[in-house]
Amino acid sequence: MKGNTFFLGVVVGGIIGGVTMLLSTPKSGIQLRASIKENSQDLSEKLNNLKLETKGFLQLIEQSTKDGKEVVKEFTEDVQSTIASWKKEIAPHQINIHNEIKEIEETLSQLESALESSRQKALN
Repeated sequence: MKGNTFFLGVVVGGIIGGVTMLLSTPKSGIQLRASIKENSQDLSEKLNNLKLETKGFLQLIEQSTKDGKEVVKEFTEDVQSTIASWKKEIAPHQINIHNEIKEIEETLSQLESALESSRQKALN
């Protein structure tokens, strides 16, 4: 949208500048027609050059967008692969931790039972 606005501004500015120049120069009709023809050809060349540059710029943006998508896709795949391998690496440790927690819970249960039976003996 901004590119179209810029291009339109360049065209309108060129036309206004050309008309202003033609109206403000004291030339004869033949000289004026020659000047108009020369200026219109020059403006046409400039517009064609601008058009080519705009196409090149748009192609560059398109290629950059494609490259960016590929980089993001590769990065995402790498992150997913890293997370998957990390999960595989910690799985045995996770099982060991769960087993140790069960052992601690059993030990605490036994200590609570022993403490309760000691309290019962002390009260009797």
